[in-house]
Amino acid sequence: MKVPVAVTDIERGEVITQDKVKWEDMYMSKYIRDIPTEDAVLSDYEAIRVIKSGEIIRKRFLRKRYLVKKGDMVRILYRKGSIEISYEGEALENGYRGSMIRVRVISSGKIIRGRVLSEGEVEIR
Repeated sequence: MKVPVAVTDIERGEVITQDKVKWEDMYMSKYIRDIPTEDAVLSDYEAIRVIKSGEIIRKRFLRKRYLVKKGDMVRILYRKGSIEISYEGEALENGYRGSMIRVRVISSGKIIRGRVLSEGEVEIR
């Protein structure tokens, strides 16, 4: 099984970036649900305790981090086919990747709902 291992010490509150993790093949006698899989986007998480270099990173050591925080200026994206329109907005709620939040369009003051795509980006449909 491929498991994430800390390359360096990761401090409490630090974002789990690619340069801090390596994926190693390890034999596990049983599947452990507490280990993130390779398809997990670890940069969406932060450490809730110190993770020592060489230690296997477990889900219980992590918490999702907000990619958008209330009051942040965000780029609001609308896509349809090959057309893409963007607006400047203000986040009215905190949000993780994939979560729906309310956003105020700066130019009109209108409040809309959108899905968090990444840091500072919200998509509307």
